[in-house]
Amino acid sequence: MRDLRYALRLIAKSPWLSLIAVLSLALGLGVNATIFSVANGLLLQKPAVASPDRLVEVYTHDPSPRAALNGDYPLSYLDYLAYEKQATSLSGLLIYNPVSQPNVIPSPGASPMPWTGQLVSGNYFDVLGLHPALGRWFLPNEAAVKGSSPVVVLSWATWQRQFGGDGSVLGRTVSLNGMPFVVIGVAPRGFQGLFHAVECNFWAPVTMSDRLGLPGILESRGNRSLFAVGRLKPGVTVAAASAQLDAVQHHLDREYPNGELPTFGGLAAPLGSVPLPFRGFATGGILLLEIVVGLVLLIACANAALVLLAQALGRQREWALRAALGAGRGRLIRQGLIHSVVLAVIAGGLALVIAAGLHPLLLHLVPADTPIAAPPALSSTVVWFTFALALAVGILFGLLPALQAARVRILDYIKDGTPGSGAVRSRTRSGFIMAQIALCMMVLVGAALCLRSLARARAINPGFDTQHLIVVTTLNPQSLGHTGKDAETFLKNLRAGVSAVPGVSAAGYTTQPPLQVGESDTFVLPEGMAPPPHAQGFRSEYTQVSPDFFKASGTPLVSGRGFTDADLASGRQLVVINQTLAQQFWPHGDAVGHTLLRNGQGGTPMTIVGVAADGKYNSLDESPRPYFYPLTTIAMPATMMIHVAGNPQAFLTPVRRVLQNADPQMLSSNVETGAQFMQSPLFTAKMSGVLLSGFGILALLLALVGLYGVMASTVARRAREYGIRMALGADAPNLLRLVVSQGLRLAAWGILAGVILAALATHFMTSLLYGMSPADPISYIAAAVLLALITLLASLIPALRASRTDPLRALRQE
Repeated sequence: MRDLRYALRLIAKSPWLSLIAVLSLALGLGVNATIFSVANGLLLQKPAVASPDRLVEVYTHDPSPRAALNGDYPLSYLDYLAYEKQATSLSGLLIYNPVSQPNVIPSPGASPMPWTGQLVSGNYFDVLGLHPALGRWFLPNEAAVKGSSPVVVLSWATWQRQFGGDGSVLGRTVSLNGMPFVVIGVAPRGFQGLFHAVECNFWAPVTMSDRLGLPGILESRGNRSLFAVGRLKPGVTVAAASAQLDAVQHHLDREYPNGELPTFGGLAAPLGSVPLPFRGFATGGILLLEIVVGLVLLIACANAALVLLAQALGRQREWALRAALGAGRGRLIRQGLIHSVVLAVIAGGLALVIAAGLHPLLLHLVPADTPIAAPPALSSTVVWFTFALALAVGILFGLLPALQAARVRILDYIKDGTPGSGAVRSRTRSGFIMAQIALCMMVLVGAALCLRSLARARAINPGFDTQHLIVVTTLNPQSLGHTGKDAETFLKNLRAGVSAVPGVSAAGYTTQPPLQVGESDTFVLPEGMAPPPHAQGFRSEYTQVSPDFFKASGTPLVSGRGFTDADLASGRQLVVINQTLAQQFWPHGDAVGHTLLRNGQGGTPMTIVGVAADGKYNSLDESPRPYFYPLTTIAMPATMMIHVAGNPQAFLTPVRRVLQNADPQMLSSNVETGAQFMQSPLFTAKMSGVLLSGFGILALLLALVGLYGVMASTVARRAREYGIRMALGADAPNLLRLVVSQGLRLAAWGILAGVILAALATHFMTSLLYGMSPADPISYIAAAVLLALITLLASLIPALRASRTDPLRALRQE
């Protein structure tokens, strides 16, 4: 306690130095707390269910090197029924599938709003071991018969926000896509579903999929869109369950050899907060940010250590006296560490305030239409993490100054009061500065790479025209009550209505919009070509499109033509393929006029009428891949692509008016410009570019403060020396060059070390970079030049002070 009181007196005695140390640490700790709050909410928290360690994710697994989603695919509904019956290693198996923004009217007379929900199996909550906060769960018969049970369970947050926590909500109806659904229960507080990073407003039986935007998932074995989670029986391991599921899937493949997309096995994996196919991407991005903010914190620690070393200059005599009076090394080290820990704890409290301010700014980078369940900025876990980290860094940056205090040479002070370790302290300070610059160089190189990557990503040609484009997503007439031929007529009339808007040159549909999550693929084979060994054909992705799609999306055709309404009326099986697929099968001739077999040998023959330019189908950084566009009667759900003449922003209102006139239940929020549509594909590049550049600026600021502090203290300590130099003939420019060259020399060594470290570290950023190498020389040169200029600035002010030293005053003191 005496050491604690003394530490507080030291802080009060040197308020400005203490403030620099606290602010430096608070900034470093604050950005770490901010990123940790996201990591904790997204990756580290287990779902609030019973015994989550006994839950496993279940997938079909494709080991093909080209397989998307790391080869781990969700189940089809028919696969789920077989797994549920045959997987004896599981005591229960559930399925769920996110529902993207159905049109919801929570009460009569309310305005339509987008909600995010999940279609689930009837045993969903029972397998998870949950009890309702209000009402009940689904009954077995409510999730067994297609379209028979329009009932929903609300999330706790939705119940509180939309219904004021009113207990009479049970039995009320909410309108989902124009159909009344009865509220039967409320989920427990804190439960957001198994993918809890995504907001969930409600759960409905999977048998209501046709009305909630996912038609056909109950009938198609090839429609693998249902995430499955099972609970292990007592004594069963994950490996044993995985082996059994693999055998079940192989049996299904033999039983249905002509399936739309054969698979290669089953897989069980421990339940995570992010589904397995997306976990690597999420973990990699968060890990990169954690490393960068860790480097920023190390730079802040170096600043704080420099402050303590500066304070140590004035305490050498005190430490010598304490040692002479009997204080041991451990006693001196303890006092020094308590001082540094107090500074760090104060900084930790300020860091929480900074994190609370940065948290909403970080969430602002997420696209507006992304239904993310924002983690709290200051949960108890984040608070404990921040103060634990503060304690650790307090010991880290305070250890070296404390050890120097314990190594004080008593006789030097007893004889003439002059320290004997000035050179050691100078080398220590110089080492800290070089370490700061090296770490700052690493962060700046990473920021430069991400910014240049973002610029390149924006310049990548996605294969369609984004400048004159309007996109209308999630068009599903079945969910609005239009079925069969009526649904096709509805979409046909809607397309005609949009095409009639002045300035609209074309409108067309696609079942899979480009650059969005999802994939449809099958085997294809030119008619007359023998299939490869042990396969039906060659794998290719596809999307079904309507007439005028290529004109509407601005997808260029390199040969042949697109589809017309006459083609659709003729009933012919027509297809447009991309350049890669054309080169694969017809490298020396035109593919137009040839016949392509869909689903491999013996599949549907399609006549090729055009070849489209290669585009980006799943992500902006993908390499060219085979792709084809079969003409189809309008499949659902659909996305409408609209080509306009002029600024797309001016056409949003007329297009929304057409949608509302067609059906008042349609959501206007699903209409966006091509630039808005590209926000999601560019999200990774934008997030990494903005965050790393922000952290780079912070690292640069901290390095500037540290370098300036060292140069200023050096000039103050050597004032007499500079005076004597001037008395002996040195002029102001000589002293200016002397001081500046010292700072630049430190910077040069630090930059060199930073280049080496950055070359080793940025290798792991390859997946975040678009069209460029992590060894990009421009990024390295830009970071080095910026650091050199900052060093020059930090050295120049103390150098000017040194050049104005009065030699007469220095000689009098001497």
